[in-house]
Amino acid sequence: MDITTISIIVIGIIGIALLYSMSRNILGVIVVILAILNDLADLGLVSLQGYEWVWDVAVCVLLLLWCRNLGAFIALADMISSVSVIPFNVIAVAVSYGLKARKESKKE
Repeated sequence: MDITTISIIVIGIIGIALLYSMSRNILGVIVVILAILNDLADLGLVSLQGYEWVWDVAVCVLLLLWCRNLGAFIALADMISSVSVIPFNVIAVAVSYGLKARKESKKE
């Protein structure tokens, strides 16, 4: 398998798991869908009309509003054109959600 196929599989598995775990939070679902679309656009499977950097910033800002942790800044690494094969947006959502869940579990 090539790196593109592996990236698509990673995006799919992590994205579905995140959507399942965040099904009650509408902002989380929107962030996951934007992250998946953005990562698929980086692989050339979806067209975002050349404004992919706007989507990277949107994912980062929405993650900052929702999770309030530094894991959101991983999404900005997707702006580097030479590493666009790596699904940074989905990884950023997973890391931010994990940090948020860990912080909430410590409060209880």
